[in-house]
Amino acid sequence: MQWLLEAICPNYHSIADFRKDNPKALKQLFKLFVSFLKNADLITGETIAIDGTKSRAHNSKKSNYNQRKIDKHK
Repeated sequence: MQWLLEAICPNYHSIADFRKDNPKALKQLFKLFVSFLKNADLITGETIAIDGTKSRAHNSKKSNYNQRKIDKHK
């Protein structure tokens, strides 16, 4: 992406504002990207999980994911 942006690096606030202002478009983009990866046989699409950038020091029922919860969200 940096190559496409000609090495322009947006700051954290700009990225956060963009994410806040465009949630539907970003969700559609991620769905399209996953479809592309599946069509190119780069992933199977059986299990998809997103790794967050921050970790919490607790393991509550809300933040704990197991295979049953993942299957429920497919």
